[in-house]
This record gives sequence, structure tokens and C-alpha cells, in this order.
Amino acid sequence: MAYKLLYIEDEDSSSIVANLEKNGNFIVETWSPDSLEELGGKIKGMDLLIMDFRLTHSKTIVDGPAFAQALRTKNSTIHMNIPMFLFSVENNITDYYKDYTSQDLFDFSVPKGEYLLHSDKYNDRIISVIEGYKCIIESKNDLKLILDISEDFKNDNLDYRIEFSLSKKLFSEDVYAFSSFIHHNIIRSVGVLIGPDMLSARLGVSQESDDWPELLSKLENIKYTGIFSKVYDRWWADSISEWFKSLDEQKRSLRRLTAEDRVTSIKKITGLQKLIPLEKIQKSNYSAISSKFWTICKETKMPIDYIDGYELYDRDLFVWQEPEYISFLGKSSKRYSKYIKPNDQQKIAALETKLKEDVGNK
Repeated sequence: MAYKLLYIEDEDSSSIVANLEKNGNFIVETWSPDSLEELGGKIKGMDLLIMDFRLTHSKTIVDGPAFAQALRTKNSTIHMNIPMFLFSVENNITDYYKDYTSQDLFDFSVPKGEYLLHSDKYNDRIISVIEGYKCIIESKNDLKLILDISEDFKNDNLDYRIEFSLSKKLFSEDVYAFSSFIHHNIIRSVGVLIGPDMLSARLGVSQESDDWPELLSKLENIKYTGIFSKVYDRWWADSISEWFKSLDEQKRSLRRLTAEDRVTSIKKITGLQKLIPLEKIQKSNYSAISSKFWTICKETKMPIDYIDGYELYDRDLFVWQEPEYISFLGKSSKRYSKYIKPNDQQKIAALETKLKEDVGNK
């Protein structure tokens, strides 16, 4: 079944439309708007709305976010629970985040050039958001159906405060808010679920191992299968630890073992011999302390133990979320260095001084 998309655009959109429709997953109707009032009629029967930020050639003086705001506002005459994507030139998207910092309106935003380079990837994301909305609506916000888990699994593995948070009126009446909460606070954060890089770090196994795909297949039954799972590979964090401990000969905890010890045990558990242990970060005269990896460097994606990382603080975390870290090698990141805590910045400065002295003494 092809999903119906309304694309609000006042310039040539033929290349975007061609890439949207190329695999037969979407039927796209383009519209250059004349007024905000017309939107209510145009949006009926649509599965998703795409819009440009600046509608400079349209007869209306209203820009994309104003259309989005009208649809998101509950008391608006054209309020509708519909997913919305922002396609625009890169500078306009930057302007949007500057001008609308207090308003969450879009499920996703991407520069047009980026979309055209990776249209298959973004088309899959569009499908995942549409299907996510439908699942939330049809399940009537039933978290078990949305995350595709059993009642027992929910009670044993899911922090009760997730369901409590989502039971609040804000989420119970707003599909966008519910979907966004799942996307940002469960799927795209570390805690309940972990992605491939974090999975590799916690298992101590390099993703370059010949048997890595086979190892993933053995973990298929503890892979996340709820909404957005078709575009984000995630595994249940606690289930990974339980899987290892239940099958390890000595019933040891993953967290307490080095990467080498984890791989030795996993080879025995799975029979897969082509698994390579991850190695500690080493560069010049710097070497990480521990190979008991449990997280990754936000900048380099390399595995680290907490002892070799510096905690980033860029937002308040829910109790089920874990902090993110940056390694010594990633400390100069222009994107993340400003989020390093002051006491960790002092530790980094002291380590830099020590390493310079070590070089001078050689």
C-alpha cells in the first residue's frame, strides 16, 4: 500500500518528488499554498506532511512552521495528529531551530541536498514515522503493543516511570508528543536500549570480526522490534547482560570482565571462533586504562570504560537514561567539548600536562 504525502512547496519540487515516488511506497501531491485556511481541506486523507521552511514565492505570507503550528495546536480549527517532515535548504533549517527553539513541531528535518543524496534512508524513516503514528493511534497508547513486548517483560525490564510519564495528559492526547518521547528518550538515548556501537562495546567484540553478523543473529530474540525498529537497530540492554550471565560457565557479569575475557566466554557460548576482542584506545604516548568497556566516546564512537571517559552534560536525563561520555581523543570536538563538566576539564588539562612532561623526559 502506498502512503499519501502532501508536499507544501512553492518552488520546483520535481527531483524531490521523483525520489519519494521511485519505489512505489508514496503517492505525493504537491501544493503551493494560498492561505492557512485551505490546509485543513488539503490534509484530509494524507498520511504525512512535508513542507519547506520559507515559502517565498507563495501567495501566503505564512511560512512552513506556521502551518505546522496550526496543525499541532489542539484548539486550532485544523488540528490533526499527522507526522510532519521539514525539507529545506540547510541555512533555513538552521534558522528554524534559532527562531522556534521553544516549539517542537516536526518529527524530522533534513536539508534537501542531504535528502537527495540519501533518499532511500530518509524514505525508510518516513515510513517508520507513519507506521509509528498508526500504531500509537490504533493501540490507544498501549505501551506493550507500541514497543512490541509482553506484560511480563514490561514489568521486569521497563522502568515503571516510562509508562507513568506517558500516561500524563500531554502524551495521552497528542500522538506527536507520544511518538517524540519514544523516539528521543528511549530509541535515541542510552539506557533501556543500546545501538550497535554500544552493543559491541559491552560484548567486547569488534564489529570488524568475521563472525559479527552471526553473533547478531544469535541475539535476534533480544532485539527491539517496536516502532522505529526498521530504521534503528537496537537491543534491550538488560537482556544482553542477562543473556551472557545465564550462559557463561562461571555466571559472571559482563561489566566486571575485560574485552578479552568476554570474547573468550562468548566464543564458548556461541561456538563462533572468528570474534576479535576490542582494544583500548592508544595514540602516541596516551593509553586508556581499562578494557572493561561499557560505553562509547560520543565523538569517535570508540569503546571506553567509564574510567577513561569524561561525562557530557548537555541536557537533563530521565532516571532510566545513562550519561554520554567523550574520550581523551575526542576531547577537542567542537561539537561536544563545551559539554564537558568543569571538573573533568581540569582532569583533561592535568593529563595533557603529564603527557607533555613524559615526552620531554624521554
